[in-house]
Amino acid sequence: MAFEQDLQRLEEIAEKLGEEDITVDGSIELFRSGIEHFESALKALSEGRGKVTVLKEQLDKLLKDGDV
Repeated sequence: MAFEQDLQRLEEIAEKLGEEDITVDGSIELFRSGIEHFESALKALSEGRGKVTVLKEQLDKLLKDGDV
């Protein structure tokens, strides 16, 4: 799932958890789902950071070597 989708789902979960008529079991299930989406979003951010790091290193090498 894409980061944006995880973030959107987390926002929906937060809204539902704020509702007054939610059951304890419903809250627990939403909380569990929220944790899964949070972990997925963190993984996507980490992967994105890794990709940016690699691209920056490639750009730095090109600039250093004068290939640009």
